[in-house]
Amino acid sequence: MKVFVFGIRGFPWIGGGAEKHSEELYPRLVKMGYDVTILTRTLYFPSYLGVKFKKIPYLNRTWSEVMSHSILCSFYCLWKKPDVVHIHNMGACLLVPLLMVRGIKVILTIHSLNYLHKKWGHVARFVLNLCEGIGINFSHKIILVSKDLVKFLRDKYHRKMYLAFIPNGVNKAITVPPGLVLKKYDLEPKKYVLAIGRLTPEKEFPKLIQAFKSIKRPDFKLVIVGNSVHKTEYSKRLLLNRSVNIVFTGFQCGKDLHELFSNAGIFVSASSIEGFPLVILEALSYGLPVLASNIPPHREMKLPHGRYFDGVGELALKIDKLMEEGNTEEERENFKNILIEKYNWEAITKQVGVIYEG
Repeated sequence: MKVFVFGIRGFPWIGGGAEKHSEELYPRLVKMGYDVTILTRTLYFPSYLGVKFKKIPYLNRTWSEVMSHSILCSFYCLWKKPDVVHIHNMGACLLVPLLMVRGIKVILTIHSLNYLHKKWGHVARFVLNLCEGIGINFSHKIILVSKDLVKFLRDKYHRKMYLAFIPNGVNKAITVPPGLVLKKYDLEPKKYVLAIGRLTPEKEFPKLIQAFKSIKRPDFKLVIVGNSVHKTEYSKRLLLNRSVNIVFTGFQCGKDLHELFSNAGIFVSASSIEGFPLVILEALSYGLPVLASNIPPHREMKLPHGRYFDGVGELALKIDKLMEEGNTEEERENFKNILIEKYNWEAITKQVGVIYEG
């Protein structure tokens, strides 16, 4: 079965939840016998672990990147006519009806509700809502990565429809002792708070920074890992918070990221909007204590009582307390078993295969 994929920037070594999801999923589907080609925006290799790549042009502007790329990808699919087109995210769904008329099976995975992101204006939100409606109504199967997304879309469209809940997965943690990365950023093991995400408003890094500054503990540091795909005034203002105790590392991957996870004191996600918090799964796989904002996708993680927060003041108190106390061996073992049972990439890949064949 020939599968074309678009709606992501590409992989490996490219930040983003959908990109990380794809990096784990598609090589496994290739091992199952599928012929997978990623129609990518960024091309590092002609192939990666059996997955093939085809670079498709796009307009490199914040408002037009996804739309321009997905339109050209759709026409390429109409020309090549694969068995399955797997689209990631609603902004890439504009020409789904043409693919359907051509007899191509379309699978749509929605990772988050993009039109809720603060960076978009009224016109962009209207277009994203339009694309979502097209994708929902014309795709053959729809995959959602969280139960909250399933509920939201069923309520929004006021009808029963086929929505498959297939979460993201997580790999076994690769523990790396303190080394070059900690030395580069002058970090001590278990003495820093780790946060990961793109430098966009919905990640709420200013709230995390404000909470951290109020703790007034010179032995603690805050490490924010991530970049901004397009340089914006927001990301420029955010980076002005750099200091001796507030470190921005930019995008990290591979061994460097493993080292940051392995030696952190706690992990914090302050997001106001999430699809599925993949980075929380990764933090839990390293046995890290996790604090998370009190939003539905975070609550799906079933963190221990007291690990959710609603405001800056509460977050500051809980960071201070959790950095001192850490978590218990029982807690770490419990989450280890949950990750194996519910968030196993091999099982998730088989579920996607069933969707393709159905």
